[in-house]
Amino acid sequence: RCFGKGPSARKKLCWTGFRPHIAWDVENGTLLVAEFRKGSARGTTTVRRFVGDYILPVFKGLFETVYLDSEYTGKDVWTFVLDGGSGMGAVLTACLRQNSLVRKARDAFLADNEGRTGFWKYYDAEHEFTAETFQLRWPHPDRDGDDRELQLNCVVKRNVLNGSMRVFGSSREAVTSEDILRDYSSRWTVENGIKDLIASYCLDACPGTEPHHVDVHFLVTTICRTLYRMVERDLGESLSNPDGTVKTLVRMRDILFRQGAATLAR
Repeated sequence: RCFGKGPSARKKLCWTGFRPHIAWDVENGTLLVAEFRKGSARGTTTVRRFVGDYILPVFKGLFETVYLDSEYTGKDVWTFVLDGGSGMGAVLTACLRQNSLVRKARDAFLADNEGRTGFWKYYDAEHEFTAETFQLRWPHPDRDGDDRELQLNCVVKRNVLNGSMRVFGSSREAVTSEDILRDYSSRWTVENGIKDLIASYCLDACPGTEPHHVDVHFLVTTICRTLYRMVERDLGESLSNPDGTVKTLVRMRDILFRQGAATLAR
């Protein structure tokens, strides 16, 4: 955020504080699309347009699971992800924004099970979660105008120190509360990848303020990430961590480049 001007879809300028929306290939570490919106734009108002303009035309029918943080979850976004007609037609697993629909279903679920032995299960030293799930339902008209029901299976996770609660939901059928929490943890692959783009490739440190500076900065980031991907391929197991993950550039930079400048030749 806040590193210069960025172009909007209408070729106008979004000034300091714009928020980049990116599509990123996790497997290859390559940026596919970058779009810039003003800083006040939030996920519920932009994700449908961003996906519809840049992702669906190319990848329609290829989506398996969409993982969403609570910032991007509202009923309209859930419907867009689940709808196979005009939307993505994917399985949804998300940390749900606790709007009135979610709070009502959550509170009824907790009230019905209040005081039950074994209802809350240990998660870690600071959290516990419900052993059972509850269903969150809402109507959605199909192409013929007839209402059909969409639903998510949900679990409540509670902080035992301050009592704060989060609700996680999944559209997968016949899932346990453990399955939902385990499935949601997959989104950390994306989170950690974006953190690596920032730490290793300075994605958030654009050197200029004009739109073409931003475009070139993202292009250079993509090229550098692709080059390091080639290094990963050549060095193989020597870049592997004990847990099977690959050492990032920020960890390997001193080792790879400590002997000084290199000379590039065609």
